[in-house]
Amino acid sequence: MQYSAFECKLRREYFIILRYKLESLIKKNEDSIIFYRQCKQCFGRLLVSVKV
Repeated sequence: MQYSAFECKLRREYFIILRYKLESLIKKNEDSIIFYRQCKQCFGRLLVSVKV
């Protein structure tokens, strides 16, 4: 089993396009994608230990 995390800051229209494209690529019986929304207030309190 492999887990990956990706961070994207997208406008709504780009989010919709990305979601559609990703959902068309995955194997729905094996894979899953979880999208987390983050409000502007929460984003300001984000803690980052290492920036790549």
